[in-house]
Amino acid sequence: MRGLTILLISFLIGCSNKISFEQNKSTLDEKTLSKVLTDLHIIEVHINQLEINLAKNKDSLNVFKEMIFLKHNVREEDFNQSLDYYSNFPDNYHQLYLQVKENLLAIELTLPDSDDPEMNSDSLRTINKKRIFNK
Repeated sequence: MRGLTILLISFLIGCSNKISFEQNKSTLDEKTLSKVLTDLHIIEVHINQLEINLAKNKDSLNVFKEMIFLKHNVREEDFNQSLDYYSNFPDNYHQLYLQVKENLLAIELTLPDSDDPEMNSDSLRTINKKRIFNK
């Protein structure tokens, strides 16, 4: 009976150990991953503003994604693996997206005021393209 109790307690302790998040198990560090995600969100907004039909133009999205991965010297497989890893740890995933939000806010603060009559939509598009692709 005593052996069964010890076995049962050992089993319960073994099952209750929570797997902990380890940054080094992710292929990409949080800073790099947040920068890639930031650029992907910016390009998604850009595509939506251009009203590109992604069902018909998946190639366009893939080209933009490849440009972002090249910009950050990241392979798409590493990006996907890292994102999958983070998704298993909601608290860390939330922290990652808080960093993305901070990145987006910082970029927004550097943009010219869109209410300024001297700034037309063409010049804003040029600024945004330069910001995304020339970093």
